[in-house]
Amino acid sequence: MMKRNFLAAAVAALAVQSAMPAAAEDADKCCFRLTPYYWAVGIDGNLEINDEQGSTDIDFNQDIGDVTDNLEFNGSLMLEHNKGNWSNFAAVDYIKTENDDTDINVAGSEIEVEADTLLATAATGYRFGAGGDSWVDLLVGVRYGKLDLEFNEKNGPGSINADDDLVDGIVMLRPRVALGRNWAFSPTASVGAGDSDLVWELAPELVYTNNCCNLEVRFGYRTVNYEIEEGDAEADFSFQGPMVGLGFAF
Repeated sequence: MMKRNFLAAAVAALAVQSAMPAAAEDADKCCFRLTPYYWAVGIDGNLEINDEQGSTDIDFNQDIGDVTDNLEFNGSLMLEHNKGNWSNFAAVDYIKTENDDTDINVAGSEIEVEADTLLATAATGYRFGAGGDSWVDLLVGVRYGKLDLEFNEKNGPGSINADDDLVDGIVMLRPRVALGRNWAFSPTASVGAGDSDLVWELAPELVYTNNCCNLEVRFGYRTVNYEIEEGDAEADFSFQGPMVGLGFAF
């Protein structure tokens, strides 16, 4: 019940903030920034299933090289909008791997792992310090995750599919600290719950701004972690790795 209340509160706050007009004196301070980025992601986690047939415990770790070797598609996009003290954030990531040659060992068996993952986030909130070189965005929002992990026993009949659609309310913090004329430290941190027991993100990033063209280059390291318990299955896994993106203001 507490997780559902958390999600409902986040959705309500998102709707209220979206309906609020910006202050008249800040009406001309509006900016959109679109940032395509590449997230060189690895997948690390544990899946435990307890049913009538017994207990199955799978620890899996696909590092960045494993995922890249078996990658079918990897694309990410981030959209930022601010108007005075009103700040908005959205991001989407899609990652699909087809694993034919990278295996993990479970109780003496070789297991192939395939992943089809969509992550989407929308959040809105208040910017503290708007108009300065440094500020802090405090946001509430919703994170959607479509997670499809398939485990196949190599040269055997065994197969396990973990497929779920998760909607979670989140609280997000996005400070930006100026480090000089063109550089800034801009981490993103969020935590939430809803359909999952816990979801959190941590993404410290450095940003370089080209003033003549109003472009931003950002790079850092991003981790998104899920903890899920549903029926006979428990899962704890992370998507993590370096990222780099180029942002366009308009």
